[in-house]
Amino acid sequence: MFVMFLDRKSRLFQQLHPDKADWTLTNRLLAMVVNCLRLLLWSKSKDGQKNRKRPSMIGPDMQDKSSERKGSNVKAAPLSRIKAALGRGDDLDDKSRKLRNVFGR
Repeated sequence: MFVMFLDRKSRLFQQLHPDKADWTLTNRLLAMVVNCLRLLLWSKSKDGQKNRKRPSMIGPDMQDKSSERKGSNVKAAPLSRIKAALGRGDDLDDKSRKLRNVFGR
């Protein structure tokens, strides 16, 4: 048996999703407003401008999200490695050399 669109106050929904059972539409909307206000105040602070000490979000949809963005600790690859991956060497090929000569660069 497959059950969809259960009322949040039903016992079956509370058994299946105990972490989301108390979050009514009103509570979820209020949590979104609070999250927006917290982010707005944080962005105007010194910590927000330096992107540190980001506030934690509240609500049933925000519990699994961490405050650190994915890929924020990635170091840039050297330009030589990028050129090698794209198949471009340091010397220019004939087409680009001709175009540079045409436009005087």
